[in-house]
Parts: sequence; C-alpha cells; structure tokens
Amino acid sequence: MKKITILLLSLMCLKMSAQITTYNINKNFNCSDTLQPFGIQTHSYGLSIDGEGQLLSDTAFIRVVLVDDNENEWLVYERNSLYSTEKNSQFQGAAFETAALYKIVPCSLIVTLCDAAFYLANIKNNCTYTNKNEVTSVSDSVFLSKNLQIVERINAKLSDHKKAWRADTTYLSNLRYRDKKAMFGNDLPNLQGWDYYAYGYYSPLNDTTPPASNNIVKEFDWRTRHGSQNSDSYYYNSDGSGWIPRRRYGQRAAECWAFTAQFTTEALVNLYFNRQINDELSVQDIISCSDAGTWDSGGSVKKALKYIAEEGIVGENCFHFYPRQTIPCESPYKCENPNEIVSISDRSEYFGGEDTIKTNLITKGALACRMKKWGHAMSMVGFGVVKAGDPILYGNFEEGNEHELVVDANSPDIGKPYYIFKQSYADYGYDRSPFCKVIIDANSHNTIMIGNETYTLFTYEFRLCPPRRRRFVGCGTIYKGFHIYQCLHGDRIGNCTLRTSHHAKEGCGSFQ
Repeated sequence: MKKITILLLSLMCLKMSAQITTYNINKNFNCSDTLQPFGIQTHSYGLSIDGEGQLLSDTAFIRVVLVDDNENEWLVYERNSLYSTEKNSQFQGAAFETAALYKIVPCSLIVTLCDAAFYLANIKNNCTYTNKNEVTSVSDSVFLSKNLQIVERINAKLSDHKKAWRADTTYLSNLRYRDKKAMFGNDLPNLQGWDYYAYGYYSPLNDTTPPASNNIVKEFDWRTRHGSQNSDSYYYNSDGSGWIPRRRYGQRAAECWAFTAQFTTEALVNLYFNRQINDELSVQDIISCSDAGTWDSGGSVKKALKYIAEEGIVGENCFHFYPRQTIPCESPYKCENPNEIVSISDRSEYFGGEDTIKTNLITKGALACRMKKWGHAMSMVGFGVVKAGDPILYGNFEEGNEHELVVDANSPDIGKPYYIFKQSYADYGYDRSPFCKVIIDANSHNTIMIGNETYTLFTYEFRLCPPRRRRFVGCGTIYKGFHIYQCLHGDRIGNCTLRTSHHAKEGCGSFQ
C-alpha cells in the first residue's frame, strides 16, 4: 500500500502557535454518509483529514465535502480512478479547498462513495489565520497545485491507456466545488475527467462504444459545409465556425438547458435562410419567460423548445443576459416592443440510435441534446469517426511544446463514432473553440457510461418558422420541413445548400 501525503500541514500552519483541534473518527464507510462531529460551534481557519481510500473499479470515486453553518460547501478530499496511481492509499492532511478558511463554522462532513471503501481516521481543525488576504493566497495556491497535479496524473493514465484525449486546467476544473456543483443543477456526479477534458475525443476509461455504423457517411460537420470556410464562397463565415454562430457569452450556473435551445435555434436560422445571419437571440428570454427552469436549479430543454415554438424568442438587444440573477419577464428588463421574434414550427423527440441521430443532423440541422443523469445539455453540430493519426494537440499551441500529439495507432478509440457539440461554458482544442468531441454509443438506448451509471442521451430535432423583423402571431407551424433546394452560385451537384420549402400551411396565423 502506498502512502501519499496530499498536503503538508506546514503549508497550512504559517503560525506555529496556532491551535489545532483533532476529532478522532476512526470509522469505515462502505456507502455514502453524513457526519456531524464538530459539537459546540467553533470557528475554523483550516481543516484537513487523515484516512485511507480504496477504489474498487476503474469508475470508482471518493468525495468528502465540508458544510458550514451557512450551507456553503468546500471540497476536502476527492479520489478518482482516472487520476489515482494506486487503488489503495493512505493519506494525511487532505485539504483540497479547506487548507485555509476564514472564520467559518463547520457543521458536517458529507462522504460520497461510488464503488469504493473509505476509512476516516481523524479531522483536524487547523491553524488560525487572522489575515484574510493571507487566507485567500494560501487557499488559491493549494487549489492551483492540486489542479495541476490532477492534470499530470490524468494525462499519464490516458497515455498509458492510449486514449484519444488529453486533460488540462479548464473553466470547469478551475471552479471551486460549490460553483462546479451549481453548473450541474446542484447535483454533481462523478464526471470521470470531463471537467479536465481539453483536447481530442473524450470518453471515460471504461468506454465500450462499438465501431461506427457503415450505413451513414462517416463524417459531417455543419461548421464546414457548403463553402462556409472558403473565403471566396458566398456562404463564407469569417468567424470560422461555418453555419454555427459564435458563442458570445456562456453558462455561469445551471443554464445549459437554455443555452442549448438558443444555440440550436440560432444555427437553424442560418440554415433556413441560407445565409450567415448569425442572429443574436436572448438566452435570458428563455430563462425568465419559458417556465422551463431557473438559472440555479437547471431546467428542461424540451420545455424551452416548447416556449420557442409557441411564444418565440426575442433578440439579445431586447433582453440582455443577467448571469446568476433571478430576472422577471417584464419591462424594463425585457423590451416591450421587440423588432424581432424567432419561432420554430415544431420539435420532435428521437430515440432511434446512431443512424437516426446522424440522419436527422444532416437533414434537419443542429440538434438540441441532453445527458439525463449527467445533468447537462449541449447543441449537436456534427459527427465523425476516430482515426489513427487524428490530431489531439498541435505542437505550436503551447510555448515549449514542440511535438504534435495524435491518436495512437493502437488506441482503443479508433473506429468509434464521436459527436461534435457546441458547449455553453468551456473552450477546447488548439484553437480554443466552444466545440467538443465526445465518443458516444448512441445505439445502446442512446446512452453514455459515466462512472458506474448509465446516462441517457436525448436528442430533440425541430424545424424553424421563418424569422422576421416583425412580431409573429399564429400557431407557429407556418412552414414545412427541410429539403435539398436548387444549387446556387455555381455550386456543383452534391454541394447543394440546405434550404426549406416556402409553402405556407393554411390557417396558421399571420404576420403583423
């Protein structure tokens, strides 16, 4: 058994005269539990634990969280098979986010286990820091050091397993526990390294996705279709993301459900009108007015799309985004006379597997998707198949990194299907774009394995009503669906542009 010292107490004890109170626990855990060992209220300026953890599978994890009297949460200790070098380990002075605290009152410890065993020897309420700036400096230093250590360990494990992705510090990994938890609607699962994913084609270590289907074209990406990246083309998008509009701002709490509906609608506006309109639609309109969810507790993609179909969504200039705030659906926040409302004609829910998802992506445009138990939603814009030699990281991205990193010829990920998503909060790859690539077994009831749980992938496909700079009044189903329209501007057959039929259904309302 390997003994690991996670943090030195000397780092925490800058004042040698500081008092340390030790709570002897001596308890074995085989399932998740909550402890309230602190008794009489006392202030804490630093807290650590000693103990032992045993990971029983490749998807196991252990998490210990401190809760204070204001219900703030602090990560004390976390182990994951992805960034652990040993299945069994003893540890001393574990204090991931609690190395330095400022005058908090500890109330309880929450122990969460997934296919693991845990022994808690003791809790130490550590050194008193009287200077708040000093507390912040030590806390930030320890947190950064922990993050960098995890990145190094994950990349070593990925290299050993010849996986097709690599880790780095990211927007998500740089969040403290309570803020990261808020991004997932206050229910943070075992992310299996997703919070550190930065390059390549993400999948957990235990991924069993079979080879990609041969029934559909191997690759398709709305960011590259129909001359959108050719500067001489009528359809050129200088942003570099093709028919998919750029991300102007991103998720700050549990708003992914609203951003997914917004992103997908914006993409379909471009495809519907066969132009790079790149409409700036209001995510705040969805959050505040749809009754589909909230910024802090998450929401329903399905209900958000229902709102866009029935009521329409205004532009960003009519209703600005207010992150992490509860904003009413009324003036002066939302303008009273919007010059544009975008509606969709309908939305359809699909459970048909890989071929169905890929067919709908090609024929209908971007799809709004969510991982059910993962608690996250994203907009799907493309797909492909992992190949040996595919770039993971270009050598010129980071100073001093002179060698290109590509998918190893013996990688277990070769031949597997991946899906390209527009992410609502992070940037990926050498170009730091909002697009991530995730390996998914869409034939297994549209599921992806994260940890020891199955996460269902739901996809929603819908068609657009024509956006106009007028207010639309009616049933929201004026136009029929997509079909391949005539080739324009000298495009050859086979490079035709996706258009929509312009035939109105009777009795479906009017424009005012």
